[in-house]
Amino acid sequence: MVDIEINKFNNDLIEQQQTINIIDYVKEVNNRYYQIDIKFIDEFIELVNKDDCCIHHNLLQKYGISKLKGGTADIRKILIQNKFEENKDYTLRHVSESAPSGGCTHKIEYYLHPTSFKICLIRSKNTQIYARYYLLLEIWNFVY
Repeated sequence: MVDIEINKFNNDLIEQQQTINIIDYVKEVNNRYYQIDIKFIDEFIELVNKDDCCIHHNLLQKYGISKLKGGTADIRKILIQNKFEENKDYTLRHVSESAPSGGCTHKIEYYLHPTSFKICLIRSKNTQIYARYYLLLEIWNFVY
């Protein structure tokens, strides 16, 4: 039934000679027929259009994939569970920061490749919203 409605929507766009970009199209189809919470879509498009390990591990916390209660050890567990390879699926950086006590602290930061980031989102045990989002894109062959 939804397919018929979407085909009608597509035909209306053609008949009215309306031009709509792909992101606006996905948003409109979602609003009309699926109602998946995709308020994150604009930021995601920015993040996943790169071919570099550029997505900081804190975004897994921001999007509810990990609570980071164990710090970067939690991220390390996710990397191991998904069998991600260093320098392919992620990179790590050792960062030194000044401590308030005057000393120096050292920490590790992980940067995920967009494909690895998507896998973490899709496989999340905490939420299904991102799996549903990627299924929406897949349905219409809009895989980013």
